[in-house]
Amino acid sequence: MSGPQDPDQLKRRDTLPVPLPGDSCIGGMPLHASEAGSLPPGGQAAPRIAAEAVVAGRFRVVRLLGRGGMGEVYLCEDTRLGRQVALKVLSPELARDPQYVLRFRREARAASALNHPAVCVIHEIGEAEDGCPFIAMELLEGEALDARLQRGGLGMAEIVDIGAQIADALEAAHAKGIVHRDIKPANVSIAAGGRVKVLDFGLAKRIAGADDEGRLDTSSLASTQAGLLLGTPFYMSPEQALARAVDHRSDIYSLGALLYECITGRVPFPSETVLEAIEKLLNAQPEAMARFNYALPPELERIVRKCLEKSPERRYQSARELSLDLKTLRRELETGQAGARAPAALGAQSAIAPAPSPAPAQPIEEVRKADVFLTYAHVDDQPLAAGRQGWITQLQRNLKVRLEQLSGDEVRIWPQSNSLGRSQVEPQVERQIIEQLPEVKTLVSVLSPPFVRSEGCRGQVASFWRAAEARGALDVESKSRVIKLVKTPVEAHELPADVAPLLARLRSFEFFDWDPETGRLREYDEAFGELARQRYHERIYDVAFEVSQVLRHLRARGSERRAAANGGKVIYLAATTADLAAQRDQLQR
Repeated sequence: MSGPQDPDQLKRRDTLPVPLPGDSCIGGMPLHASEAGSLPPGGQAAPRIAAEAVVAGRFRVVRLLGRGGMGEVYLCEDTRLGRQVALKVLSPELARDPQYVLRFRREARAASALNHPAVCVIHEIGEAEDGCPFIAMELLEGEALDARLQRGGLGMAEIVDIGAQIADALEAAHAKGIVHRDIKPANVSIAAGGRVKVLDFGLAKRIAGADDEGRLDTSSLASTQAGLLLGTPFYMSPEQALARAVDHRSDIYSLGALLYECITGRVPFPSETVLEAIEKLLNAQPEAMARFNYALPPELERIVRKCLEKSPERRYQSARELSLDLKTLRRELETGQAGARAPAALGAQSAIAPAPSPAPAQPIEEVRKADVFLTYAHVDDQPLAAGRQGWITQLQRNLKVRLEQLSGDEVRIWPQSNSLGRSQVEPQVERQIIEQLPEVKTLVSVLSPPFVRSEGCRGQVASFWRAAEARGALDVESKSRVIKLVKTPVEAHELPADVAPLLARLRSFEFFDWDPETGRLREYDEAFGELARQRYHERIYDVAFEVSQVLRHLRARGSERRAAANGGKVIYLAATTADLAAQRDQLQR
C-alpha cells in the first residue's frame, strides 16, 4: 500500500477496552488451520477433549486449534468419510444457557442454508458426549483477513477481488433472507489463490417474511430484538449502533468499512472506547481514503463511500448491485483502464492545471453546450495572496477533474462571474445567456453574501429554475439539476424572494465549518492547511458525485431519444462490460 500512515491512529478493530454486548466473543469464533497451536493469552489450560477421543462416535480429535468466547475448536478426522474437519464445541458454561444454545445452532443453520463457494460449509450439527452442542464444519486452509492486513497492505486489484467475493456471498445470504450482521476482517478467510470464505454466522438474523426451506425461528431470541446492540463497533452500521431493526443494507455498510480498512490500513472511525466509536459512527465522516493511499482509483473511492452512507436508502440497495460495480472495476484494473483515471497526489503544486481560459466574446454556443453552468460572485474569485489562484478558479479546476474521473467523459464547465447588481457581461449577451440556460444540463450556484445580492442569483438561478420547472425537468431521477454550493453562510432572509423556495429545498454542500472554541468561520481551501485541504477535497467529491449522477441520467435519456428517432429502434450499450468494449465503441460510431 502506498501513501502515508500514522501508526498512532491505526486503532485495531478488536482492542476496545470496554466489552460490547454481542461483540465477536459472543457471535462465535472463526479459526483457521494456519492458527493451529496458537492460543490466545491465558489459554494454556489443557483442552477439554483429549487427543484421540471420539466425539459423537464419529469425529476423532487430532488437536486443539484454539479457544474463543463461545468454546473451543478442534482439528478432527471424520472417521466415516475420511476427511479432516473443524469441530466447534460450545463450552459447558454456555451450554447451560438456552439463549446461547439457540444462537450456536442458529449459526449452523444459517450457514448450512447457503450453498455458495464463498461461505464456509457446515457438515453436521450435534451434541458431544457431555451434552455440549457442536458444529462440524469445513477446515479452512487459509489466513484470516485481519491477520493478512497486519502483515502489510493489499494491492488495489486484490482488495476489489476480495470485496466482490464477499458481496457475492452476501447476495446468496440475502436471497435466503439471512443478514450476517458481523462482517469484519476476522470473519473472512483468504485461501491460496485468493479464494474468499465468509465465516461466523453466529449473529445472523432472518429477515422478516423469509419463507424458504431452512428458515430460522428467532422470534424468542432476545438478541434479535430491537434495543440490544449486536455486532462489532468498528464495522457495525449506524442502525445497528442505535439498536434498531436492520436489513441486508446493514451488511453492505459493514463490507464498506472492511474495504475502507483494506485500502487505508485503519478502520473508518479509530476510537479508544465503545462510546467514542459509536458517537463517531453516528455523527462524523470518515477521513478521505486518498490521504492514506494515493493509489486509490476514484471509482473504488466512490463505491466505498456509497457503502458507508449513514442512511440505508443512500447505500447500494443490494449486494448484487455492489458486486457488479466491483467486478466492473476489477476488469478495468486488469486491463489498465482504471489506472488512467487515478488522481495525482494531493497538494502537488507542480501538477496544478492552468487557470481556465478567458470567456470568448460570443459565449452563447458554449453556454448551450455546457454540462455545468457555474454561477458565482466575481469577488469570490479574487486571490487572497500574490501568486495564488482564486477560490472559484480552484473550484472549477478540481470539479472538472473529479467529474471526468467519475464519468470517464469530457465535461464542459461554463463559469459565469457576477458583480453586485449585475453580470460581468454586456446586457444583450446576458439576455442571450439566459435564453440558452434551459439547454444547460446542470446549474451550480456558489452561494455567498455577494452572490445573493447579484443579478446571477436573481436572474440566472431564477430563470433556469422557472424554465426547467415549466418543462417538468427540474429533477432527474430524484436528483435536482440545481446544485447549491455554499462558500460562505447566508441567512435565509438574505435570499431573493423569487429563488428562496428553491434554494431552501436543496441540499447544501457547505465549504466551511465553525471553530467550536473561537466561534469563527473556517472556510475550506487548498491553501489553508492539511485539515482544510482534506475537507475541501471531500466536498469537491460530494459535489462532483451529485452532478455526475444528473449528467449520467441526462446522457442516457439523450441516447435513447436519438436511437428512437433513428427508425424507432433503441440499442442499449453495455457500458459496464469491458469485454464488449470494442463492439460498443463500433456501435457508438
